[in-house]
Amino acid sequence: MAGRDGGYLRPAVDAGLRAQISFSVASGYRQKGDPGESAIRTIVTVVPATFGSVSVAFEEVPSQEWKEKVYKPDIKDKWDKLCKRPGYEM
Repeated sequence: MAGRDGGYLRPAVDAGLRAQISFSVASGYRQKGDPGESAIRTIVTVVPATFGSVSVAFEEVPSQEWKEKVYKPDIKDKWDKLCKRPGYEM
């Protein structure tokens, strides 16, 4: 709900959960629709967050840099935190 402040309409402060989603995809990915909006719609059905409290990052990574920039820091080093593990190793 929006509130009034000195005659100006301002957005209400959302005191709920905040969420950040980051996508990394190999170069050459063919985007279908808006991946950010689709991800947010899914997240708000799973965690108590609102559409406005979720941010999404989308990064294309060259295939030859995948191991260094994505696999090691975001997959291998966070293996125990992954909700879905890949079916490959590097």
